[in-house]
Amino acid sequence: MLKNKRRILLLIAFMLIVAVFINYSFSHATAHKTAKEASKLVYDEVIPDKKPKFDYKLILADRLLNFEKKLNYKAKRSRFNGVVLVAYKNQVIFEKAYGYADPTSEDLLTTDISFELASVSKQFTAAAVLKLAELGKVDINQALVKYFPEFKFENIKVRDLLKHSSGLWDYMNLTEAYWNQDKAPNHFEVLELINQHQNSLSFRPGSRFDYNNTNYAILVALTEKLSGLSFRDFLQQHFFSPYCIDETYVGVDNRLRENVITAFQPYGRTYIDLPPSFHNGALGDKGIHTTANNLWLWFKHLKNYELLSKASVHQMFNLDTFKQYDYGMGFRTRVSANGELEIYHDGLWDGFRNGLHYFPKDELTYIVLSHTQNRSKVYFQNYLEKQAKKMLNNLKLNKLSKNDSAKQKFNNG
Repeated sequence: MLKNKRRILLLIAFMLIVAVFINYSFSHATAHKTAKEASKLVYDEVIPDKKPKFDYKLILADRLLNFEKKLNYKAKRSRFNGVVLVAYKNQVIFEKAYGYADPTSEDLLTTDISFELASVSKQFTAAAVLKLAELGKVDINQALVKYFPEFKFENIKVRDLLKHSSGLWDYMNLTEAYWNQDKAPNHFEVLELINQHQNSLSFRPGSRFDYNNTNYAILVALTEKLSGLSFRDFLQQHFFSPYCIDETYVGVDNRLRENVITAFQPYGRTYIDLPPSFHNGALGDKGIHTTANNLWLWFKHLKNYELLSKASVHQMFNLDTFKQYDYGMGFRTRVSANGELEIYHDGLWDGFRNGLHYFPKDELTYIVLSHTQNRSKVYFQNYLEKQAKKMLNNLKLNKLSKNDSAKQKFNNG
């Protein structure tokens, strides 16, 4: 009798465990599918308003005054030195410089200064490779050895580099261990370091995500080999010149320009300037210098499918194989608890801390560029995001009176 009861209890427990497992698996798969479908739906519902009929800066004038007041207070409290830009739809509605270009001499910062973008540079690299794919010069689903026959790892695809799923080691660690030259390795020499000193992969290519700067340095080597152009000239020819992106520079040597800012490190009650670190020989993972306005100009044309095809942009934004907190190509993506899609990338390098965040549903983009190694930057950025969303909340253009609407229209448009 006792044995029968135990068997019944064990059977019930087993059935409960199976039920919980099935329910979890189903709900997890359903949530994943729902997030993916929701993100694509949200994005595809947004039709880029390339020629806005309204002056949103004028419409939001009162709200912008309050927004600026709050941001001024937060910037002062955070000791933020940098430039902020907020865009709604395809219009810049707020742009302002805070603090000092040189905090040791208290020279005021202006919005026409270019910053090192750090890892925000990766979107330029991804766009270059996808442009090569559109031109028929590379197949991102092919193995890298097709283009570099001497490369030792035959199973790594170009896509794996774009998605940070290659299993390669960080080239900066290899440089510090094995590089004996005074000048840092460039992107081609990064390939040589991998071939000579990486004995195995960290995991099977394509099986997992592992953010790694090596991937994007190699992608620049691929771009230069297949295009026959320097990375700088390729970006200039295909993206910068056609769209008047004229304050954007490629390479650490551009920090000598008068309009490219130097980074600083807080030191006691003052600051010390930060020279470029050793690992600036390779491009792709970093190395783009630009203004907030030029970065917005680039991103606006990108999201509007003008720099690349819709299919390519969707790959960059991770809309083709969306997973929660996954990486697209040059962008991170996530969906909040309320189903809001966010496409973004932040960067930290040589004292520069930056971010570009885009919310398709709200048609909101904000950019934060800073140069004083300020750890409060992330809190300032989060505050900016919260206040920007609050400012745009419940904005209903259809409630404008006919007279007000007429006043806002551009050029009798």
